[in-house]
Amino acid sequence: MNLSTEQVWKDFRSQVRRFLLHRVRDEALADDLLQETFIRIHRGLGSVRDPSRIMPWLSSVARNVVTDHYRRESLNNKILRPIPSKETGSTHNYNQELGQWLSVVVRTLPDKYRRAFELAEIEGRKQRDVAAELGLSLSGAKSRIQRARAMLRKSLLDCCEVEFDRRGNAVNYRAHGECDDCSTVPAESLLPVSQLKH
Repeated sequence: MNLSTEQVWKDFRSQVRRFLLHRVRDEALADDLLQETFIRIHRGLGSVRDPSRIMPWLSSVARNVVTDHYRRESLNNKILRPIPSKETGSTHNYNQELGQWLSVVVRTLPDKYRRAFELAEIEGRKQRDVAAELGLSLSGAKSRIQRARAMLRKSLLDCCEVEFDRRGNAVNYRAHGECDDCSTVPAESLLPVSQLKH
């Protein structure tokens, strides 16, 4: 069965828009990203071999559109606030820079991992409280938080080579090849880079 862009639009437009709106929290922006998503869907639809797997593929395309949006936004809102390091006296704070970049990337995690990570790492909730909030066992909550950390670490290391000190703090980094996303950061809440070392 061959899928057409028109049929996918008709059948899945509302679901894809909800997916986007949940991540950007802005109706007009969600509509713009929906258009961009369907342009990519149109270009790549021929690569979908199994029509029963269309929704996971659409989610992946939409997630990439959101990631690209936040990367573009970070380029337009580059704000670095280096603060002195107590250990070195340096005015360059790599944890802060990378933490700001990761605060954008965390929005692109699948919902179940993103929410667990936000509760534990951003809101500072205990893992047993995260489990209760999400209706999970304690081991289930721990697993989701660890999986989210692993995904963020992979995103970071796919983009940048990071040097950590023995405490897990970033002391230097450089982008791989053409990727400069980790060095272009928006003014966002910090994420704990040291948690991603291992």
